[in-house]
Amino acid sequence: DIKTFRICDVELETSEELPTFTPVETPFIHKRFEKQVEDNPNNTALVAEDTSLTYKELNEKANKIANALIKKGVKPKNNVLIMLHRNSDLIASILGILKAGCAYIPIDLEYPQDRINYIYENSQADYIISDEDNYNSLNVKELLKETNASNPDVDITPDDLAYMIYTSGSTGNPKGVMISHENICNQVQNPKSEYESLLCLATVSFDVSVDDILTSLSNGMKLILASDTQIKNIPELIQLIKAEQPEVSEMTPSRLASYMEVPEFCEVISCLKCAFLGGEQFSTKVYENFKKYSNAIVYNSYGPTETTITSNNKEITDVNDITVGLPLHNYITDVRDIDGKLLPQGVMGELYIGGVSVGKGYYNMPDKTEEVFLTINNIPYYRSGDYAIEKPNGEIDIQGRIDNQIKLRGLRIEIGEIESSINKYPSVKQAVVVIKEINNNDHLCAYYTADDEIDTRILKEFLEDKLTKYMIPTAYMQLDEMPQTPNGKTDIKALPEPKLDLEYVEAENETEEKLFKIASELINTDQFGVTDDLYAIGFTSLILMK
Repeated sequence: DIKTFRICDVELETSEELPTFTPVETPFIHKRFEKQVEDNPNNTALVAEDTSLTYKELNEKANKIANALIKKGVKPKNNVLIMLHRNSDLIASILGILKAGCAYIPIDLEYPQDRINYIYENSQADYIISDEDNYNSLNVKELLKETNASNPDVDITPDDLAYMIYTSGSTGNPKGVMISHENICNQVQNPKSEYESLLCLATVSFDVSVDDILTSLSNGMKLILASDTQIKNIPELIQLIKAEQPEVSEMTPSRLASYMEVPEFCEVISCLKCAFLGGEQFSTKVYENFKKYSNAIVYNSYGPTETTITSNNKEITDVNDITVGLPLHNYITDVRDIDGKLLPQGVMGELYIGGVSVGKGYYNMPDKTEEVFLTINNIPYYRSGDYAIEKPNGEIDIQGRIDNQIKLRGLRIEIGEIESSINKYPSVKQAVVVIKEINNNDHLCAYYTADDEIDTRILKEFLEDKLTKYMIPTAYMQLDEMPQTPNGKTDIKALPEPKLDLEYVEAENETEEKLFKIASELINTDQFGVTDDLYAIGFTSLILMK
């Protein structure tokens, strides 16, 4: 009826044939690990800073933690936080929590206390496993004194949670993404599982670490866990690679680019048979440089935390054909319009990701969950917030973010969370945060209006208590008023060029001159002084590794 027909009812693409998903075998991630223990008890499961463990030894260590948790009254379906250094205790604790029927929540040791407190309260966690003693923390060394090293038998379902990862939130608070046993068990049958050993470099609060750890241990691989020091100290990382000869690893293109600034690193990576580049836009420059030193297969890896780490992979063989490829097993990817209608191939819209590994939503955030998690034709979907085009061969070409969520050096950042924190500072009226290039490096730049003149150093200290390090702006600019577009929105393009707050103190002795020269060469600029904060002028942990 032309009188009742609406524009939003127009469909440019007729509904496609519904996919068939196959049931997930052994849909409990800890049971998959136990199967590997049974089949290959004496194979090396873990190489960590403190020790190397066989599958049998790691299983017994994890069982001690699980049985100790159960004796302390931890019940199946409880949530347990983990705050540990990157060693065998961390891996055993992850497995122990899963074996106790609980969900684990990894916490980065560098998180500010405010963020830790929020996650602890929001997740309703029963305990924190750490290497410290306090009122709500369990010391991992005490748990390991448990004598019962047998596999516990707990009653859970495939739909129960295996873990939660907290991601940046637009409301000012991070969101706990709920991932079930079935979700992660479907995911771990990914291309990484085809290799014998894996080097894990991702931080524990980044979901790639979940993939690395659980894919390895549920498929009988050797997990090589780089320590906190090894990740940041390239000579030590090189020694680890030389000694263990990993076959596969995943990292962001920017991290790989930084490592490859060191010739000795380039010499040792020939052992890799496969490399996954993900977490940020694929770099053809990094790819071409990497291929000079390695014959490894290279994948462009893509997927939001909400769809269990990775939904699409593309083996890159041609720099003129860069996509994220086809969906993995038991996934479906649709490109849809603003009204959720399917779009034809070649037309840009929002990428919807559906299938068995779509997560369960955001913990204790039903409204946020309802905004992006939905069901279409009885299939669970997640609205990715990414613009995408489906190519004629079915591969997905990502075109950027729809909202103002960005990625900086591979880390997903919700601009709104930073702006919300700045707006909580006394006298600030309005804040806008954008990425701008200064001295050839991308910086988070904060613009704000306020009733009084604000000391940026005090503002930065205020933010350090609320945000993780990589979310704290390095450039600040107070404006009399925000530029606006004709329709009243903040005109981002009209914001002035940012200026770094630097002292420009000159070197006073030979040592300072040498250090200044080294620093200048690393960042390709000498527009700073010897007393200025290196991170404020564009240094990152990756640059410092050089």
